[in-house]
Amino acid sequence: MFKDYYAILEISFPSDEKEIKAAYRKQSLKWHPDRNPGKNTEEEMKSVNEAYTILSRPDLKRKYDAEYTVFRKQKRANQNITYTRNTERTYNKQWEYAYDVKDENLKNDINNARKSSEEYVKAFMASLKTDVKSAAKGALKGAMPYIISGVILLVFTLFVQMCS
Repeated sequence: MFKDYYAILEISFPSDEKEIKAAYRKQSLKWHPDRNPGKNTEEEMKSVNEAYTILSRPDLKRKYDAEYTVFRKQKRANQNITYTRNTERTYNKQWEYAYDVKDENLKNDINNARKSSEEYVKAFMASLKTDVKSAAKGALKGAMPYIISGVILLVFTLFVQMCS
């Protein structure tokens, strides 16, 4: 599968270092878990990090751009190139194309970037879970005196009502 990193970062081809960095920041914020409560944005974060890993390094970008140019020519020549569109995870798959990368070094670099971004996002999500648990415990610890006071007040009120 060939991923369109320019489409993932929502920038045009070709883009310079400054545009890539700005787009990466924008997409990182867009798919950050804090901005998407209740949604699993892990796959989107992986794709954004993978795209940035390749496009932010001049040597990898140069190889990717050469392959991307061939891909675009092939896509224009053959509009029947299929892409996978998963209705449940539209973003995750909409930029993956059935195109085989010809440059073996680039293919290895893309696989390494994919693994690296998966590890990064996995570590980030684990630390986020830890932080949320810690914050919840702290909130409960801080609220405990109020909860106990409320229970005592409720028991006292019920006792007074029963006695009258």
